[in-house]
Amino acid sequence: MNNNDKPKRSLKVRFYIISLTLLFILAAIGTVDAQIFSNGKFIGLYNILLNNIIPLIFIICAIISASLCFLIRFKFKGSLNPSYKVTSIKNENFEVMTFLATYIIPLACINLVETKYLIIFIILVVILGVFVTKMNLYMANPTLSLLGYKLYSITVDDPKITDNVFVITRDEINADDKIEWLELDANRWFVRKER
Repeated sequence: MNNNDKPKRSLKVRFYIISLTLLFILAAIGTVDAQIFSNGKFIGLYNILLNNIIPLIFIICAIISASLCFLIRFKFKGSLNPSYKVTSIKNENFEVMTFLATYIIPLACINLVETKYLIIFIILVVILGVFVTKMNLYMANPTLSLLGYKLYSITVDDPKITDNVFVITRDEINADDKIEWLELDANRWFVRKER
């Protein structure tokens, strides 16, 4: 394995974990035990926490994934590679809805109160993570989409780059715009309009 692949794989895993933020929030809501009174008496904070360990774990996971989002955003604030001119562009934001409808919503509907279904959920999330990172689907990210990121497929004015490049950005990109870029993978970049 090339040492250059480790940071890219780590970044893919972070993108995947970020994409699960909504799932973690939905899972926390779906597993919360709202009972705070028993026989007309307050059951106490300890018992409330004890009855809600699983939702608390999901809340912690959501906080971790949200903080990864801000770490990635910070990473991309630095200087990027020299600019290219966009020669053609296609909006790929539908990929986010596909990811949400295919993976997040079905997983959110699993009964996570029962232990066997919780174990199945964890196994599915891990297997999904392997597929998403290996198949480079990590950019179709509902959490980043909610934060204003957009997906595009572009071509640039460099004869050495003949394939389309799948890009993620917070900027509205159009043909003839100049973009600065940071490589995430061979044909996947984080971009911003040239400042």
